[in-house]
Amino acid sequence: AEEKLIVFRKEENVNYWLAVIGINNYKSDDIPDLKYSVNDAREIKTTLQQSLDIPEKNIFALMNEQANFRAVKSLLGTKLREKVGPNDRVIIYFAGHGAPEKDLDGRSTDGVEKYLLCYDSVLNDLYTTALPMNEIKNIFGRLSTKQVIYMADACFSGAAGGRTFK
Repeated sequence: AEEKLIVFRKEENVNYWLAVIGINNYKSDDIPDLKYSVNDAREIKTTLQQSLDIPEKNIFALMNEQANFRAVKSLLGTKLREKVGPNDRVIIYFAGHGAPEKDLDGRSTDGVEKYLLCYDSVLNDLYTTALPMNEIKNIFGRLSTKQVIYMADACFSGAAGGRTFK
């Protein structure tokens, strides 16, 4: 007979910070709406808050129009930076659209710059209205902790030769 044993290890005195971003509806008519991003972000928030016992004061959530470019960048690059300590753990979850742009500088290995679209992003001006993936790396570098879990449910289908809404 086969038996399964599940072991949970709860660490004492771990301070978690959680940032969840979910966008179903975009300001631009050029960006199609999504159905489940906000719900997914809320479910991730609830599940992680309960399972990791994260206090409400350590949780930030931006949904739909709250997740404009400035608010997203401020949350990830400024608010978390001010609050997170060197031994803290940070979890960041993004659910929404991603978009590709041809990389003219040769910085990416596949020739495509990838962006996370914020509520107010503009497709023909991604550089100034969307969050480039290389900026995510910069944001991590601004945090005093090195313990960061980053999850993005965003499609970069144009980068893979598939469909895109551009």
